[in-house]
Parts: sequence; structure tokens; C-alpha cells
Amino acid sequence: MKTNDSHSTAFSDVIEAESDVFSELVELSGLRPQSDFQHSRLTGVDFAGSNLSQFNFDYADLRGAKWDNRASDPLSLRYSMRGKGTDEVRGDDFNDLSAKVLSKSLWAERFFAFRLLVDNWGENPDTGDVLSKLLATNSGTYLPLCSLVYFTASYLNDDEAKAFCNDMANAGRSQVNIFRLRKLRQTVRNNLKYFESVTLRQRYPNDLSEKEVKSIRRGLYALLEATVPNQLHDT
Repeated sequence: MKTNDSHSTAFSDVIEAESDVFSELVELSGLRPQSDFQHSRLTGVDFAGSNLSQFNFDYADLRGAKWDNRASDPLSLRYSMRGKGTDEVRGDDFNDLSAKVLSKSLWAERFFAFRLLVDNWGENPDTGDVLSKLLATNSGTYLPLCSLVYFTASYLNDDEAKAFCNDMANAGRSQVNIFRLRKLRQTVRNNLKYFESVTLRQRYPNDLSEKEVKSIRRGLYALLEATVPNQLHDT
């Protein structure tokens, strides 16, 4: 049988299948779960009932995917996009954006790079790791605090707090941000109290864990203790 005949047969099997379970349809198609879904576009896919234990979704676009009632978690999800963003980015843009966040550029430029990470990759260990690294560096006050608030506000669907951080970044080095700092610090404390008081519910595989939250919280507490309004050195 010719190769194109094999493909035609597999395609017919998928079309005629009674099942709508993703993993079963992939098996019928002849695609390889370990390699054929890296960098793939899988927005909005419903994984209900799927055995995903052999699937490698590294750098894949999984924004809007439905994970409820899956039979098992994927083999790998490294740098896959699981957020709510609609920006024109790809999975392999993660490295460039995270490098920008941790660079020595102006703080607002670094914040907007971090915002892209959160919007498109979601609040998971990949973006959490970038945030932890940011908190461990001497990055002034505005950048780490705004990044933490945006990260937690995205988790909590707090559009007002996200807009507040965007306004501060748009103002950049303006002195008006000094007067916003008190509200920003209070928002940080409020969000941290929330994560101390609730049991996190896994929203998708490899979601932010309590271990990662604790790591971020430790970095923030140290930052809040070390910074006061008259010690700002943001660029």
C-alpha cells in the first residue's frame, strides 16, 4: 500500500469513528503522541476521557483547552501556552520573553514582557519560575511588585488590579508612581493572604502548586521588608 493510501485510510477511520475522545482519535490517525504534538495548535480541544500519558505538548498552544475528566496527564507540557491571551506568540517565544524580563532593560519594558508570559502561558510553574527569579534579583520595586500583582490577579481574575499594574508600567519613570506604591504594596499583601487561606484547585495539568506559591510568597515577603518608598531605584 502506498503511503498516501495509508494516510487516506487513517483519515477515513477518524472521520467514521464513533468515539470523540482525543487520544483515541489520535491512535486511529497514526500520529505519534511523543513527537507530533510539540509546537502544535490545540486551542479549545476537549481532552475529556483521554489517556494523555504519552503525549508531549512542549511549546504547544493549549489556550482554552478543556481538561476536566481526562484519564491521565500529559507526559510533558514544557512552555506550553495555557493562558487566556490572544497575542500573536508561539510556544518557543517563551525563552525570548523570559530573557527580556530578567534583562537590564527599563522596568516597564520588562513588565510588559512578563505580562505576555502570564496572558499566554498562564500562572503555572514555567511563569512562576520566571517570577521567582525576578524576585531574587535586585530589580527595584515597581517591577517585582507589579509582576507579582499581575500574576496573582490573573489567577484571581482581578481585572482592576491588572489594569492598575498596566497604568503604572505605562507611566514608567513618572513620579506619579510613587503615590501609587502604597496601593500596590497593599494589593500584594491582600493577594498573598488569599493564597495562604485557600486550597488551590488544579485547573489544568502541571498547574501552579502550593510549593511554587510558597516559594513566590517567601520572595515577596523578603522584598516587602527590604523596600520602602524612599528607596526606589527603578529605571
